[in-house]
Amino acid sequence: MITSKENAWFKRVREAIREHGDEILIEGPKAVEDAIAAGWKPIAVFVNDVEPALSRLEPAKSRFYVLARELFKSISDTKTSQGVIALFERPRWKADVVFSRSDSVIVALDGVQDPGNVGTIVRLAAA
Repeated sequence: MITSKENAWFKRVREAIREHGDEILIEGPKAVEDAIAAGWKPIAVFVNDVEPALSRLEPAKSRFYVLARELFKSISDTKTSQGVIALFERPRWKADVVFSRSDSVIVALDGVQDPGNVGTIVRLAAA
């Protein structure tokens, strides 16, 4: 269990929160599960209760770290955390690939407070 703010993994997560590096955080078991299903490989998965997370995130279980509750709350971006945050390499896409289809809809989100809102936004964009 990680209990210190001086822990190297905790510092790495804090750096990813600042969004200046080559790593990003994805929060919530469903979002992390979807990223893994899409082929993303987590660098590390941080949980505040390992048992429920292990059952859903089996492919990443070798990279699990349990964070003390206070440390977890300090890095969580949601008001009601679901207890899972994963560190991934920041994806890099070339603009010509992203914008290559004229029928594409691109949705950019920043600072979404409720992950449930993302589904609503995507459904509206697809309509």
